[in-house]
Amino acid sequence: MRLLRVHQVTTGTGDVVAERAPRSRPPTWVAGVRIAFGAVLIVDAVLEYQTGTYQVFGGLLYANAAVSPEPLRALLVFAAQLIGQQPALWNGVLAAVELAMGLGILLGLWARVLLATCLPFFLVIWIFGQGLGLPFAPGTTDLNSGPVYLLLALTLLLGHSWERWSLFAWIRPHGAVTPRRLVAAAAGSVAVAVVLAALTWGSVVSVERRPGQSGPPAVGGAAMALDTQTGEDVLFGGCNALVCSNATWLWNGRRWAAASGSTAPPQSAYAGTAYSPQRHAVVMFGGSTKQGFGPALDTTWSWSRGWRRLSLPNPPAGRRFPALAYDPITRQLLMFGGDGASGRPLAGTFVLGSTGWHQLAVARQPPPRTAAAMAWDPGLKELILYGGSDGTSRLSDTWAWNGHNWARLRSRRSPGPLAYVAMSTDPTDGGVLLYAGAGSAQRTWKWGRRGWTPIGGSGPTPPVYSFMAMAPAPAGRGVLLVGGATSSGSGFTNQTWLWDGRGWTRIS
Repeated sequence: MRLLRVHQVTTGTGDVVAERAPRSRPPTWVAGVRIAFGAVLIVDAVLEYQTGTYQVFGGLLYANAAVSPEPLRALLVFAAQLIGQQPALWNGVLAAVELAMGLGILLGLWARVLLATCLPFFLVIWIFGQGLGLPFAPGTTDLNSGPVYLLLALTLLLGHSWERWSLFAWIRPHGAVTPRRLVAAAAGSVAVAVVLAALTWGSVVSVERRPGQSGPPAVGGAAMALDTQTGEDVLFGGCNALVCSNATWLWNGRRWAAASGSTAPPQSAYAGTAYSPQRHAVVMFGGSTKQGFGPALDTTWSWSRGWRRLSLPNPPAGRRFPALAYDPITRQLLMFGGDGASGRPLAGTFVLGSTGWHQLAVARQPPPRTAAAMAWDPGLKELILYGGSDGTSRLSDTWAWNGHNWARLRSRRSPGPLAYVAMSTDPTDGGVLLYAGAGSAQRTWKWGRRGWTPIGGSGPTPPVYSFMAMAPAPAGRGVLLVGGATSSGSGFTNQTWLWDGRGWTRIS
């Protein structure tokens, strides 16, 4: 509470009047806290300009919405969809506003107005960016920085912290504006505005400067295959914690581009995908229109510069997570496993020929499983199937398809029990590459004539745990890995990584 000093003044007529004494200025430490607060906001804003910040923000909104009740959930989903249209622009604007507030508060230039602006600003940040501290998620009580900044700004506002060490007071010594000081402050303001514009523009155009920054959304379970006819990787769909996508993205070896077209499969994920030279198209079967255990689809789609639904007789039962790969010896697509609407793993070996799908009668085949990984081994000239889930536990067995029958293969070493991981032919050495995920002590494995071999590589490795998409990269440059779920289970990434035969490199 601020105390007022009142003293008596006697006028020439002898009347006594009370005059309000000048108010004492706030303690210097209050202004020091204001300056420190402004510096923190500047650092926070600069960090917002980091490449990739806007890429993860949409996924963060979806993750917050997943554990929030209505109507907060609907509000967060709406914000994620809105920001997802121009994520770099929104990120630039957000960082510019926070940087301007930080500079003004630090210098004491219109600090009173800016401290008042902090109140709604950080309330919005707390609601959208931090999900109110996720109070609705089990075991979380973190208040985050939003309410802390809000309360600090309110305290500095009520404490008149701008009345000391203020650039505004420097412009008006003794209450009168000094023209030279005003010109100097204006010139400095213009310089700051130019810097803000440059930083903001750099954040916005970073999409163009770095290949793939405007690429696929952060999802898991997307379908991907290399279209050898066009030399592009085709990526479709995928789901995050709330919604699924029906967008198609093309990677030409340098950048992602969104494909256009009036016809597309429904919003879905978890389908089996491979390229068929006989059909000159990428073929996709099954999947689900919902994240988790949604309905299992039994539709077949093909991509050849556009999507087309194939009307084939007697399709296999609808399934999620089937293993699908092309067998160049029999010139057919082969599919095994997956899980149906009940979530129970399925068996059965199916091939897609010129007349449609056919189930093969084989003497021996792998036990029922879902979410197994399968790829063609050019060295052994066989399809290699690994792992999956039997509905109770994850599997670690390796099987080979020789065009007529299945055979279980033995290996001295093994990637261990795995499901929902990715495997692809590696054009750099003619082997098979498997990425076991960030949860494994050894993430990258190669299959060859000697069985499974761990590959150390150099540099960083992709941070995803599961649900990643993998396919050979264009022009035989290596293997592409895109998206997937992070360790939290509710978070997803849209990062693109390339395996070049020596190690992993993030390229988007």
